[in-house]
Amino acid sequence: MTIRTTDQDDRQRQLTVLFAETLGRAQLAADDDFFAAGGGPDDVRELLRRIRVELRTRLTEQTLAEHRTPRTLAAFLADDRPGPDPAVVLPLRRSGAQAPLFCIHPGSGFGLPYATLLPHLDPQLPVYALQARGLVRQERLAATLDDLADDYTAQILAVHPDGPHRLLGWCIGGRLAFEIACRLRAAGREVDLLTVVSSCPVAPDPLPEAEMILRQMLLPPGRDDLDAELNALCRLPIDYDRLHECLRRTSHPMARLNERAFAAIFDLYRHHERLSRTPVGRVYDGDLLCVTAESPGSAEATVVDQWRAVVGGRVAEYPLACRHTEVLEPVPAAGIAAAITAALSGPVERHVQERGAA
Repeated sequence: MTIRTTDQDDRQRQLTVLFAETLGRAQLAADDDFFAAGGGPDDVRELLRRIRVELRTRLTEQTLAEHRTPRTLAAFLADDRPGPDPAVVLPLRRSGAQAPLFCIHPGSGFGLPYATLLPHLDPQLPVYALQARGLVRQERLAATLDDLADDYTAQILAVHPDGPHRLLGWCIGGRLAFEIACRLRAAGREVDLLTVVSSCPVAPDPLPEAEMILRQMLLPPGRDDLDAELNALCRLPIDYDRLHECLRRTSHPMARLNERAFAAIFDLYRHHERLSRTPVGRVYDGDLLCVTAESPGSAEATVVDQWRAVVGGRVAEYPLACRHTEVLEPVPAAGIAAAITAALSGPVERHVQERGAA
């Protein structure tokens, strides 16, 4: 018999019945989690089949993983809000039974570098990267850090409206992850992972000159300085023809970019450098995992204390023996993934050493 629904409450009641019958339970509540109640892969397939037949609605396993209770799934089915902007939200791995991990872009605006984490993370952990507006298409950039954090919070909720929420950010992405976590907690939502990677709450003054930002943008992983020719080409206005020829000849990662794309990334770098100096106006009331890049001569030891000043919970440190530009290279990425896995399995202080802890 086909189940007919007239409103969200009816749909919620019918979904509650379907959840219970699929799991062989006499009764379930509207807020019971399908997976916590014992739902396995075969149960997922059977529930999706029954929803398709009896509610005439096709859903994916990912949708069920993101909306695990009858109440939230009914709300999702009744919700006509637009989905996430594909220019901002980059799915690195859609599938998986766990709540997804959202990785916030660094100064370049790119989210794809986070793909190096995938081989080292639980395959049941979906992973999304947030990329900066202005990369895929020309767009007006956010005027303030608050505007940017508001935008990204909305994008995350469009993908995963229910908690728990899991956030990671490298460089300015760490500050943005912090801001997003504060917004989610202020709305009463659960955040069970906040990880910042080689990131500080507020970048130090003064703001670098544009030519220095260009040099930082072109510095390849594993290098402390540009070669003499490339360094000499870091002048404004940019001679794109000579610069591109130099990048091509040296097999630089940015040699593939055309002039428009290169200019857009340079604009993003400068924009993010400015936004990263925004004073912190909030205190995050949860725990934070601080992954530091501690190459010889680095000053990241003080970063942990800076985060402690704006975090109400515990701040645990996981040091990496690499440069800031190398954190998503294969070996450091494996270390970051190990720290995330440990943090998700229990309180972070049990798994990573805290600087200054007794």
